[in-house]
Amino acid sequence: MNNLYSWLIITFASVLASLLVFIGIKKLPFNVKSKSIFGVILSFFILLNSCNNKVESKEQEKQKSLKKDMLITLNSLNIKKEFKSEERFLKIKKVWKTLNKIEPKENGSYFHTLKENKQAKIRKDLLDAFGYNYYGSLENKDISELEKVLVNLIIKRIDGLTYPREMMMRMMPPPSTGLKNKTILDMEKEIDVLIKLRKSKKISSKEASKVLTKIQNNAYMVCILNIFGNFGFRYSLDLTKVEDLAKIDETIDLWIKKYNDTYNKVLKNVKLQKNYIQQHKVNNKEVQKGFKKIKNLKLKIYNLIEALESN
Repeated sequence: MNNLYSWLIITFASVLASLLVFIGIKKLPFNVKSKSIFGVILSFFILLNSCNNKVESKEQEKQKSLKKDMLITLNSLNIKKEFKSEERFLKIKKVWKTLNKIEPKENGSYFHTLKENKQAKIRKDLLDAFGYNYYGSLENKDISELEKVLVNLIIKRIDGLTYPREMMMRMMPPPSTGLKNKTILDMEKEIDVLIKLRKSKKISSKEASKVLTKIQNNAYMVCILNIFGNFGFRYSLDLTKVEDLAKIDETIDLWIKKYNDTYNKVLKNVKLQKNYIQQHKVNNKEVQKGFKKIKNLKLKIYNLIEALESN
């Protein structure tokens, strides 16, 4: 918009200057008063153009400063290498911040707070950040595990602010799906709490850290549910009973220990059929792989949320 104003003013001044040169200012039928008014108007336009240039220059400096601060944040949190480029991260963060602006209804519900046209625009912006046209491409090998976690979080947030697709199923969704939707909505509430506290300018670093930790815990829980999903529930990983999300790791560790004990007993049971034991071996590979992935991603997820929620 500032560029438009500048071009209009420059065009107007150029045409006026050409007119004055062509006709000659002395030949213009202006009296002294008219010339004075003319001079004031011309000075006003020149001054306005100067102000616009200053505003534009300040805005550019602000954007450069924000980008510099973001790069410092990414470096200090040691997650810069997880993204193909800084520009990609900044684009994704913009999508995240756009979702942060969506407010709940008066009754506290988030369903249908994100309109369809806005939803489509946000989804497109997310895909544009990766240079793709459809979500299937996001499984491409040039996307890091952390980027996949972030994409999934954003997609789940979009669904939560509209209407979770699973709610349209004729059959009751599995436990992990319901817990995932609830966790996403809990995360939305905590994000809104953090925003309100920051706007009040009365928030202490301790209060901010406490709310941020809740957001990080929710994001981590969603990641766990994505990795283990319904498979974990089949093996008695009931995360619905985890009331304190700070104890997620404790629950996972106990479950892994219990799972390993059960798995070893299966291998030693000579009465079981070979195909049953073989299936357990296949499942065990997935469990151990998922457990290792969670351990590797936890710190990165917490750092990622901190970077996304930074100003």
